[in-house]
Amino acid sequence: MKKVSHYRRNQSSSSLFEHAQTLEALSKQGNSLEFISEMIDFEMFRPILESKLQTSERKSNAGRRPIDPVLMFKVMFVQRLYGLSDEQAEYHIKDRTSFRDFIGICSVDDVPDARWTKKGGDTFYGYKNHAKVCCKTKLIMGYDTTSASVHDSKRGAELVDDNDAVGEMFWLDAGYVGTEDGFVNKSVIPVICEKGFRGHPLNDEQKQNNRSKSKIRCRVEHVFGFIERSMGGLVFRGIGIVRAKANVAMTNLTYNIARLIQIYRYHKEWITV
Repeated sequence: MKKVSHYRRNQSSSSLFEHAQTLEALSKQGNSLEFISEMIDFEMFRPILESKLQTSERKSNAGRRPIDPVLMFKVMFVQRLYGLSDEQAEYHIKDRTSFRDFIGICSVDDVPDARWTKKGGDTFYGYKNHAKVCCKTKLIMGYDTTSASVHDSKRGAELVDDNDAVGEMFWLDAGYVGTEDGFVNKSVIPVICEKGFRGHPLNDEQKQNNRSKSKIRCRVEHVFGFIERSMGGLVFRGIGIVRAKANVAMTNLTYNIARLIQIYRYHKEWITV
């Protein structure tokens, strides 16, 4: 067996401040999780998490204490942000100081077992994330989760709500042609790229109009581009629309938090009280 050498400046004494020094070094190099912790108080999710997860009081102190819901929520956040499976998340939390500090774990012995959730065999089910995105901030302002068989146009107008101003423009792709009435009935203006047909191609003016519309509408694609490339994609392995909705909700929330950090860094003037 090949012998592996470990090189240390001083093997006789380990610094009591090693953990703090490691975090300081990571901070200087740009620890994104540290910045997220400074910006977002994850404790604000505790009431809703406890109301949904803690349905009864413990009858005794026997056995393992339940895992703190905010801690598990942070584990799920890290999973979605970096596109990690349960097994990968467990490994990286044990391996990376920045992960443990963000989650609030002092020792690798405190890392939750990856088996806290179950995968639904090897069967893949198709679900869709229908999202309403602010064309300025690129934040997800509303969403719906359906089976893959539901066309996007069937859910578009349903995402219009009281937060949308009367006369506000909704920039849509060509797949929404024929659904204009649903948006007009909700007092918003649908702006849809025109489609060409066999024997009736788009003329130059229509093409130019589509290009102008697409410059704004395509900003929603940046959202899904980030989810696919930086967060590992909207991959869900499991059974049931309830689990799919929870997965999509976590993905969208994780994206919004990551996007908010970007806005704070580069467009702080957009953030208002």
